[in-house]
Amino acid sequence: MSDLDNELLALAGGDISQTDLNPTNSQPAQHGPGKRTKKNSNMPAKPKRRKTMEMDTESDMEMSSGSETGFAKEGIYKDSADKQRIQNMSELDREAILGDRQDEIQKIKDRENVKNMVRAKDEASGKRYSARDKSRIGLNESDSAEPRRKRNGYEYESEDGEIDIIEEQAIDRGLRAAKKFEDNATINEIRSVMLTRSRAAELCSTKFFEEYVKGMLTKQADVIQHRKYYEVEGQATKVALVVVLAKDEKTVLLDVVSNSSIQESDITAQVKAKKEMRAQGLGPTTLTVSERLRLESERDQAAALGNLELVEQLTRQLEQASGAFFKTDSLMSELNERNRKANREEIRRAELAANELRRQQMKALESGAAVKLDPSARVKINPKLTYEARSSTPSQRANASGTGTPSSSTGTSAINNNATKEKTQMTKFEEMVASQVHLDIDIGDF
Repeated sequence: MSDLDNELLALAGGDISQTDLNPTNSQPAQHGPGKRTKKNSNMPAKPKRRKTMEMDTESDMEMSSGSETGFAKEGIYKDSADKQRIQNMSELDREAILGDRQDEIQKIKDRENVKNMVRAKDEASGKRYSARDKSRIGLNESDSAEPRRKRNGYEYESEDGEIDIIEEQAIDRGLRAAKKFEDNATINEIRSVMLTRSRAAELCSTKFFEEYVKGMLTKQADVIQHRKYYEVEGQATKVALVVVLAKDEKTVLLDVVSNSSIQESDITAQVKAKKEMRAQGLGPTTLTVSERLRLESERDQAAALGNLELVEQLTRQLEQASGAFFKTDSLMSELNERNRKANREEIRRAELAANELRRQQMKALESGAAVKLDPSARVKINPKLTYEARSSTPSQRANASGTGTPSSSTGTSAINNNATKEKTQMTKFEEMVASQVHLDIDIGDF
């Protein structure tokens, strides 16, 4: 042993000579300063303590599985006398007591499962425990029995991997968060939470019936019997159910609850009805069609009267009551209508520009100015007829009274005016005939 070890041992109050001479016997089961001598011994101390802790943990689990529930007989009865006493009770009382015991046993099992989960998690992560916590494991049975009895209640301890209230709440939050992403319920799962008339008649007189029926599904008829006492499957009762569907509540009696199970056709009809309501803009956060029309009418009247405050209030009310589906549909409709208006406005402006260009071109042609036509514009064909006068056709008529004219200049001007009128009339006639004549030319096969 080195000088430094001797000094440390001397400060701790140990005997140097005894430690050097008897290294194997220097490990008595003592407390106080003698524990520190194990730092320099060759025997491993920590595995031994951990082994002791694991043995005590296993014994705790065995005791909790056998004695904590308090029902040693068949897992639900305290003893044979208790079993005989419960068997002699009526069916309803017996079911009520056994149901309460099953719930109590399930709570104890759930609590133990959570403790085991935390203990396994700590062991997997290599969690180390302090010497003070480990020393408590070596206590006798009389000292450790009291904490074990407290485990049935809500007094949680944080030693040796036992879960406390904060850790259990964190685990519960994690389990609830994991349940949010479960798949849709199947038909068998829906049937498992159905309340039938026979089951309601069997349990309506029990104390736990109110808690039992909460959240269950029922099928009912549209008939309600208004009387205080009535019979259900031969059982007299005055219990009624409050059926809740969305925001609607309805009080029904047990005799109108159906015994038949839910079918695939019922689920299909409900899904179809929901889709139709969504298509009409109805939903949990939307208004009905009549309510929306009424609010829109009031808003239009307020806008006509110039009441801007009422217009803003009604508009805000319509926006708040509109669901996500209706908002998306209205947004797409508004976008489509805006695009249609833009297209119509663009077409109208193009037509106005074309009409203005055509008017300017006609005005320029009438004035005799040279007009530069756009080669890419649509070509309009105006037929122009040209002809040559035959030599045998007189271009002007002879004057009937050639010798009666006072002078030659006067006669010449009159002949020219008549020829111009005849030419103009002939041109209009030929244009009219040409516009009505249609020629079909067959060039044959080549």
